[in-house]
Amino acid sequence: MKLDLHRIGRFRLLFGYLIGLLCLVHDKHELFMPGVGIALLGIAVRIWAAGHLQKNVRLATGGPYAFTRNPLYLGSFVLGAGVVASVRAWWLLPVYLAGFAVFYWPTVHREERQLLERFGDEYRAYRDRVPALLPWKFRPGEDRFSFARVIRNREHLYALGCVVFLLALEATEELRALLRHPHG
Repeated sequence: MKLDLHRIGRFRLLFGYLIGLLCLVHDKHELFMPGVGIALLGIAVRIWAAGHLQKNVRLATGGPYAFTRNPLYLGSFVLGAGVVASVRAWWLLPVYLAGFAVFYWPTVHREERQLLERFGDEYRAYRDRVPALLPWKFRPGEDRFSFARVIRNREHLYALGCVVFLLALEATEELRALLRHPHG
């Protein structure tokens, strides 16, 4: 039986929810605020990317797409790492890193093949000058950010869900503290 990496990539959202659930049940004492800041940075990167993305219309090369071909996935990575750090679940960090590689790389490769088919030489030239994930070349693009594209790409809902999740992490800890010491 052959392992189909592309099918594995379809489980990336389930993986994210599982990591979130493990963070919720992790027995922490208080949120580590630098981790929350990192998670919020990941949300900001995703919003920035969504504001430059016109799926299936044209190749996005401006904004964060000038620095990385996959800013939405980079934002997701930073967000997840921030959530894991915010609850100080250090044991979960290697699990998160390995899972991210297993569930996201197949998706990146599949999407790159689709972009190559759709945009041909334009995508080849873009791929040759912009790194896949980690931004190590800094050449600003010409696209302008658009909140309308953020809404069209439904990134505002993703961001809202992530903020609600971070608030739920804090509320869970407050509830635990109250249950441990009911009289203050």
